[in-house]
Amino acid sequence: MDRKRIDQAAAQAGIAADYINAHGKQQAIAQDTKRKLLEAMGRTAAPLEAAVTPLPAVKVFYQGAPVALPLAGSGEYLWTLLREDGGRQQGRAGARKTLTLPGELPAGYHQLTLTQDERQWQCRLIVAPKRCFEPDALLTGQKLWGACVQLYTLRSDRNWGIGDFGDLRQMVEQVGERGGAFVGLNPIHALYPANPESASPYSPSSRRWLNVVYIDVNAVEEFQSSDAAQKWWLKPATQKQLTKARSSERVDYSTVTQLKLAALKLAFPLFQGRKAGDEQRQAFEQLVADGGDSLYQQAAFDALHAHLAAADGSLWGWPAWPEQYRQGDSAAVKQFCRQQQDSVTFYLWLQWLAASQFADCFRRSQQQQMPIGLYRDLAVGVAEGGSETWCEPDLYCLKASVGAPPDILGPLGQNWGCRRWIRT
Repeated sequence: MDRKRIDQAAAQAGIAADYINAHGKQQAIAQDTKRKLLEAMGRTAAPLEAAVTPLPAVKVFYQGAPVALPLAGSGEYLWTLLREDGGRQQGRAGARKTLTLPGELPAGYHQLTLTQDERQWQCRLIVAPKRCFEPDALLTGQKLWGACVQLYTLRSDRNWGIGDFGDLRQMVEQVGERGGAFVGLNPIHALYPANPESASPYSPSSRRWLNVVYIDVNAVEEFQSSDAAQKWWLKPATQKQLTKARSSERVDYSTVTQLKLAALKLAFPLFQGRKAGDEQRQAFEQLVADGGDSLYQQAAFDALHAHLAAADGSLWGWPAWPEQYRQGDSAAVKQFCRQQQDSVTFYLWLQWLAASQFADCFRRSQQQQMPIGLYRDLAVGVAEGGSETWCEPDLYCLKASVGAPPDILGPLGQNWGCRRWIRT
């Protein structure tokens, strides 16, 4: 394919023509790189001459801007918008016209479906803020200081061999007492309870949910109240494993995760026994409702991963799973969730525990009158085999990964292994 046609196709796909390299000079993107990226995105090296569907698979809008989409094709469509909060709107629109959705969509992920006779087309609408949030203290130009920490490195007499949200709360108190404005954190995104050695915070399963290994188990009411959990806790074998985890120079992710999951599984029946009107039960159900499909799919992924890994520890992520489980919305996955409802609920509970404890850390920072409180690092992408790509494969370019071009530190460039969204 000639250079001009590759350049045109690359431009349509959002592939940059060049960049400024580490030496401050303009560097052209090689033709072979453009061609491989086009292939990874499922595009040909020929520029598109006509839309093959009425609307794109994914479209990004800024919050507050009109959500307007030109519709290709012919005839009239019935459109249905399913908002992330569960709200639904419908209407009709004609081809070769612009569909402008009524009202203002909140930030989040929404699903637009066009229907014409027996055919349907879907578009995921991503509504994003115009810019990142800035605390008032920064907007007024104050000079502030704080402390940054990789949470997993914190050690205390009470934790289980890894820093947890109990340690974070204590650190927030100590920094706040000394006049600090914030505590900065490494990414604390959801990782892989069934594959604890995949521990890089920068290669998460999902950036939407939390790493449950940071739960402070000692602070969980059901753990303290459960006879079964306390009996397990006092066993010499348990204490031996705990001593091993605490004395390890580096975090022993396998031992720590095994201990925490064992403890929480013994405590979980007490939570399940809470009545419908119980305050904690209601708070849990509210988080599940607010989390919607995204949270449920995270719990389903973790439950299914644990089920499969129990039989074969080499099943590191969904690309290695049996074929029927490789799509988050498959019939086999839905059947598993029905049959293993308690297991899915257990992982929902873990996310609620993590979210509750982390929220308590932030509340403590506000009580300390810290101008910023907590800020979190954000991974640049997600891992290939995690829950986000399992649930939303069409949103990601799975055949390419994020990295960095060559520089003085890495003359051959860097491949971070993270998957990114497909730009539309």
